[in-house]
Amino acid sequence: MIFHPSTRPNRRVSVFGQLIAVCLIIVGCKFWLIASDSSPLPFLDQWKGEGAEVLRPWINGTLRITDLFAPFNEHRMVPTRLLALGLFEANAHQWDGQVEMVAGVMLHATCAFILGLILLQRLGDGNRLPIFAILLVLFSLPFGWQNTLGAFQSQFYFLILFTLATLCGLGWNAAGTWRWWGGVAAGLLACVTFGSGGFAGLALAGWLGPKLLADPAAWRQRANWITPGIALTLGLLGFALYTPTQNEAIIALHSRSPEHFLYGLGIRLAWPNRVSPFLALPAFAPFAVLLWVRLREIRRDGLAKLGHQLDDLLFPLGFWVILQTAALAWARNGPAASVVSRYMDVLALGCLVNFCCLLQLAALAAGTSALRWQRRAVIMCAIVWSGLTLAGLIQLIDRNIRVDLPGLRQVQRAQILAIRQFLITDQIADLGGKRTFGLSPADLELLANLLRDPVIQEILPTGIGVRRVPVPTGPLSAASRALADVWALVLATGGLVWILATASGFSGRRRSLASREGRMYSPSRGGKADDSSGESTGIRSCEAR
Repeated sequence: MIFHPSTRPNRRVSVFGQLIAVCLIIVGCKFWLIASDSSPLPFLDQWKGEGAEVLRPWINGTLRITDLFAPFNEHRMVPTRLLALGLFEANAHQWDGQVEMVAGVMLHATCAFILGLILLQRLGDGNRLPIFAILLVLFSLPFGWQNTLGAFQSQFYFLILFTLATLCGLGWNAAGTWRWWGGVAAGLLACVTFGSGGFAGLALAGWLGPKLLADPAAWRQRANWITPGIALTLGLLGFALYTPTQNEAIIALHSRSPEHFLYGLGIRLAWPNRVSPFLALPAFAPFAVLLWVRLREIRRDGLAKLGHQLDDLLFPLGFWVILQTAALAWARNGPAASVVSRYMDVLALGCLVNFCCLLQLAALAAGTSALRWQRRAVIMCAIVWSGLTLAGLIQLIDRNIRVDLPGLRQVQRAQILAIRQFLITDQIADLGGKRTFGLSPADLELLANLLRDPVIQEILPTGIGVRRVPVPTGPLSAASRALADVWALVLATGGLVWILATASGFSGRRRSLASREGRMYSPSRGGKADDSSGESTGIRSCEAR
C-alpha cells in the first residue's frame, strides 16, 4: 500500500502528482548548479580513485574483481566504481565528470522520492505540505554542493539509498519474506559503499533491541530476535571491512582529545547551525522527546498494541545520523572542527528526522487526552526548533552563494589552465600545487603521471582544451550538458505538474462533496435528509449524538 489509509482514492493521483512535482523541482535546482558551477574535469580524489585505480586498469585489461572492493582511504566504494565504469563505457570511453554528476542528481532525487512516499504513507496526506516543504529545503538547496558537483561523491547518495532500503526492508517486514531479504541485501551493499556503511545495521539493532527489552512479553520470544541479530551482524561486518587509512593528511584530521571529539560531535549534530555545539540539544530535542514517549508506551501497553511503523524508520535513522556524526567527529575533525559540504547531505537527514518527530508530537498534543501545558510545550518546541533551523540554513546558503561557489569557479578555471600548461611543458610546478587541485605532493605527482599517460590523455573530457587530439563529444556528455542547460524548463515543468495535481485534487474534492450531498438529499424523499446514510457519510443525527 503506497498511501495512508486515510487518503481518499480521488486524492491519491493529486498527492502522487505533487510528489513528482517536488522531485522535478529538486532535479531542476541541481541542474542549475551543474550548469553554472561545474566542470567536466575530475574532482579532487577522483583522479586517483577513478583514473588511476579503475579506468586505467580497465582500459589496459588488468582490472580484477577484487580491485573494485579495494579500500580507498577507509572506504570500499563498489557501487560508485561500477557506476563510473558503466557511464565510461556508455560515453564512448570519455571520462566526463558532468555525466556522473547528472547520475548523482538522479540518485539523490530518488532518495527524496522514496522518503516522500514513506512519509505520506505513514503520516497521511494531511501532512503533505510540511512534508513537501522539508524535502524541498533539504534536497534542493546547495549546501551539499560538493556532492552535486563532485562526480566521485556518488557514494554518499548510494549510502543514503541503501540505508533507507535496509531500515525499511528489515525493520518493517517479517523475517524470511522477500522484502526482508531485500533489506539484508541492501545492508550488504551499504557495507561496500562507504566506510561507515555498517552503521545501518547497528542503528536498526540499537532501536529494535531496546524496544523488545521494554516489553517483557516480546523479548522472551526467540523469533523476535532474528532481525536484531541480523542487523547487528551487518554492523559487525561493516567494522570487519573497515581499513584504517595510511594517508598522513587524513590521519592529521583525527580528534586529538575527548574534548575535541565532543566539540566536533556537538557542532555537527547542531547542523545547520555552526555557532555552538550546545545547539545540538535543541536540534535533537524532538527526537529525544518522542523516543521517550514511545518507550513509555511500549513499557505500558506492549508492542502488540502499538502501530507506529514510522518509528521503525525514524528512530533507527536518527541513531544512524548520530553514529555517522560520531564517526566524522573522530576521523574528520580538523583543527577548526569545520563541517565540510560533502557531509551535509547526511547531516540533513537528522534535520528531517527531527522535523517528522515534531509532526508526531504535534499530533499527540492535539489529542483529547493531552494537557494544556503539553500543547504549549510542543508549540514552543516547534517555534524554537524551526527558528534555529531557518537561521542556520540562511547563514549556510549565504556562505555558499557568496564564498564557496565563486571560489570553486575560480579553482576550476585555474585547473583547466594548469593542465593545458602542463601538457605543453611537462613541469609539475605548472600544476599549481595544493592550492589549485587540493592534493598532497604525493597525489600531485600521481596526477602528473596520469596526465603523461597516453591512456588517460585519450579519455579526458572534450570541449575544454585539455586533450591533445580533439574527438567528438560523447553521447552521454552531450545529453548531460543539454539536460543541465534546460534546468529552467525542468523547474517550470515541476511547477506545472504541481498546479495540475493541485487542480485535480480540488476537482476530486468537489465531485466527492457533490456525491455526498446527492446521497443525503434524495429526490425520492422529497428533499429530506436520508438519516440512514449517516453512518456512511460520517454525519449523525442529534439523537445519535
